[in-house]
Amino acid sequence: MRFWDDYRKRCGFYVATTSHASQPQALVKVRIVQNITANELFPKIVTLIYESAESPQIIKTREHINKVLQFFTELLSNSLYFGSDELTLADIVAGTAVLYLPNLGVNLIDYPKIYEWTERLMQRPVWQKTKISPEDFEQFKRRVKVSLKLRIREFSKKK
Repeated sequence: MRFWDDYRKRCGFYVATTSHASQPQALVKVRIVQNITANELFPKIVTLIYESAESPQIIKTREHINKVLQFFTELLSNSLYFGSDELTLADIVAGTAVLYLPNLGVNLIDYPKIYEWTERLMQRPVWQKTKISPEDFEQFKRRVKVSLKLRIREFSKKK
């Protein structure tokens, strides 16, 4: 436990432990947000990066992201963060994905609670330090596209 406390202090952020997200419902929310981000949101972000704007998959992807953001809005309810009024691991996981959706054409203003939540995240010094420039994000998108093309090529050769 001491290692974790030292790590949190060095990193300058707080991740909810049992003392802040101790209510079973709060812990469930944290896990749900983590899982939905990893299994539902990240793959759709990759689709937004890889597919062309005219692709039929883009429409389905945007609808799916819309459902995720609506669900996240419900989970936030009147709390400042997911599962607590303190930053939790769910906020960190979801924040890494949701904060970049505007770079992919998803307008967070359409989701007022999500927009306010992202604004709260970006007020934190650690989030400000990790914010990437539009140029860096474009470079990231190029790398994702190249990686996917290579994987598809490899997969095609195995068949």
